[in-house]
Amino acid sequence: MKWLLLLFFNLFIILSIQAQSLQQALDKKDTITALQIIKKGYNLDSVNSFGSSILMDNCRYTYDTLIADFLLRHGAKADFPKSPKGRTPLIIASAYYGGVPLCRVLLNHGANVNAVTVNGETALMLAASNEKSDLVAFLLQRGADPKLLDKSGKGALDYAKSANIDDDLKKAMKCCEPDKEKTIAILTKAVSK
Repeated sequence: MKWLLLLFFNLFIILSIQAQSLQQALDKKDTITALQIIKKGYNLDSVNSFGSSILMDNCRYTYDTLIADFLLRHGAKADFPKSPKGRTPLIIASAYYGGVPLCRVLLNHGANVNAVTVNGETALMLAASNEKSDLVAFLLQRGADPKLLDKSGKGALDYAKSANIDDDLKKAMKCCEPDKEKTIAILTKAVSK
């Protein structure tokens, strides 16, 4: 039994080192090294101790379309794995700093525009809650269903109406200019169809 634990621990260390090396290569835009790591067998859909894949981390922290496209072209899956909360890379991009360019890359690689979290939230709902009117319009164009409801019975329009992001967060959103009224108008029109 002890040898099995030791084997598992060693495997965990090796995978952690590979993940760090891959992330470092991607941070430097060193696609040659990144590709070598991937070709050695690194599983792009493996998750870290927080339940997040390298693509999810890119969507949350760097929102880099080139890195996302590189990862997807080399085997990362657009909708799997899901985070412990059931979030896909598209949902994460919509919830954090990702805008239309990053979401376009994910959708072009097969992301499900209507994927839901464990609470029933969609990318459209989270984009609406962050007042991302341009992203809301884009997701609707790509087939997002504005009539879906989360587990508490709220839809994207409800998320937009209750949005209340502060000025510091608005300044941090380099992907778009948050606009609550425009977001509400877009969703009101979409829901009435």
